[in-house]
Amino acid sequence: MSYRRAFWLLLLGTTLARLLIIGSFGFSTDEGHYAMYARHLAWGYFDHPPLVAAMVATTTFFGESLFAWRLGPVLCWAGALVLVRELALALYRDERVALWSALLFLCMPISHLLAVGLLPDAPLGLFWCAGLLMTWYGLRTGRWLPWLLAGVLFGAALLSKYHGILLPACVVLYLLVSPEERHWLRRPQPWVAAAIGLLVFAPNVIWNAQHDWISYGFQAGQGAGLSVDPSRLLTNAVGQLGAASPILFGLLIAAWVVLLRRGPLSRADRYVLCTSLGVFGFFLVAGLFGKLLPHWTAVGWFTGAIAVTGSVPRLLADDAAATRRWQRWLRAGGALGLALVAVVYLGLARPIVGPLYEQVRATGLLEMEPFHAGLDPTNALYGWRETAQRIETLRTAMPDPDRTFVFTHRFWAASNLGPFLDRDTVVTTLYRKPSQYRIWFEPAAHRGWDALYVNVGRFHKEPGSYAPLFESLAPAFEQFTVERHGWPANEVEIYRFYGFKGEIARSR
Repeated sequence: MSYRRAFWLLLLGTTLARLLIIGSFGFSTDEGHYAMYARHLAWGYFDHPPLVAAMVATTTFFGESLFAWRLGPVLCWAGALVLVRELALALYRDERVALWSALLFLCMPISHLLAVGLLPDAPLGLFWCAGLLMTWYGLRTGRWLPWLLAGVLFGAALLSKYHGILLPACVVLYLLVSPEERHWLRRPQPWVAAAIGLLVFAPNVIWNAQHDWISYGFQAGQGAGLSVDPSRLLTNAVGQLGAASPILFGLLIAAWVVLLRRGPLSRADRYVLCTSLGVFGFFLVAGLFGKLLPHWTAVGWFTGAIAVTGSVPRLLADDAAATRRWQRWLRAGGALGLALVAVVYLGLARPIVGPLYEQVRATGLLEMEPFHAGLDPTNALYGWRETAQRIETLRTAMPDPDRTFVFTHRFWAASNLGPFLDRDTVVTTLYRKPSQYRIWFEPAAHRGWDALYVNVGRFHKEPGSYAPLFESLAPAFEQFTVERHGWPANEVEIYRFYGFKGEIARSR
């Protein structure tokens, strides 16, 4: 009873704390993009399937705000933790494992960022955990209902993020390595579930077929090359160490080693092994050919946390010394993780890079340029609302405000500004590289319009590059600095263009 009560108090406290802070810091370079999705609902987008847009459209039904935009992720991750608890209980029937698995999540910086950030990983995590739980129920009971629900949840995971394809892949891996479970490969339930999942996902396939398979092509080629680069392995490993904290990621690797070397394993042990190691193993291989972002492996931590806090301690139960060592490392990993989490939240709340940078520079030990906004990556979260307000003021002063659009050099800046502009303000890019704006914005339909070109921070390009696309460029421009607690956060320039010719840029 005490462990159960502690879990629910922990969940309630962390959820309320997140609800209190989600409106206090600005959008990251991804979040604004997904907020814009909700203004253009469709079955697919240039880089992702549609459920993140549906989630945002639901939470912003009564009005847009930072709180409303981020409400969905907070609720999804709270639901995912509840499902992790249910999965831990279904696997090991131990409330302690359920509680410690949830606590492990709260000690990882990446879980906090994903719980408050507007990303497709929020619905993916929810449906991933639910899918694992229903599949386990189906395997244990043999009933059709859990399998049918697992199929729907697989489809929902795919509609959240294409990484959802790893859910059935991990289950198949589990069936293949479990002699007592292989008979399921000859039974109809798993295959019917897979067919239902693909049927749920079918609208996205149809959308992609109507748009030259643009989303699948982008994801298949994102950062990938034909050659293997072992140096990427080190880079990707460093990313994973920072995302989960070094000790906790080391414990996860140690947990896999223990599970692989000790035997015989229970069905529950093999289930958490296959559904965690399967995810990390896939991205380990994929990362040799292209980039690997730290949060891509996050779904592997749902059962990975159970492996660290439940599977391994049970296997070590007959070795008191090994158990004590494991517990000491768990405490050390949790302490380090919480320290990193505190740094993350401090960086969101206050500028810490600038003051530290200037203190080091003041010592004179290193030759350093004066601090500027681009040196602090957290500055990318600030200044968008203020910049959007200045843009709207300038747009209303243009000769024809209703036929004046806003554009930036790269789509990230357009998407970060877009949610804070008036809903009827057209925002886009005229950069030739394919993006979502090639779908949303038809250049020929805006021939003759005027435009405001916004140079923001690292998304900077000299306005002369776009001059051939317009009849004229006004020589005067607006320039200002957005500050964050007295420190520069963004350098902004706004230029006035007149007479759009209805073409996009032909060069970079």
